[in-house]
Amino acid sequence: MAAGGGADLTSPTAAGASTTVELERTGGFAGLTRTVRVPRAEVPHELAGALDRTLAAPSTRPARGAGGADRFTYVLRHDGQQVQLGEADLDPETRQLVSWLMARFAAGRLRED
Repeated sequence: MAAGGGADLTSPTAAGASTTVELERTGGFAGLTRTVRVPRAEVPHELAGALDRTLAAPSTRPARGAGGADRFTYVLRHDGQQVQLGEADLDPETRQLVSWLMARFAAGRLRED
């Protein structure tokens, strides 16, 4: 994460290109880490643009961090790209994408650390 907790666009450490979208969520009241993986082909067309835009460009917003105690931090990975966002950094389209991915977590495509 960038200093101050804003968006940080970096390369993933070892994965390389992938057809899987991965979202890792950490924090919240219990401080749990949850990871969901979904095939890119399953991402609805109306959310695919948000995925591509979020991964393609670093945030132009000031760094705001997770926004306080009990907030979430997200790491979104796909196709050799990774972006880390605080809960306060999610725009409406990205928030919708994150909500859709976390619903897949509830449906069983998960890993809980």
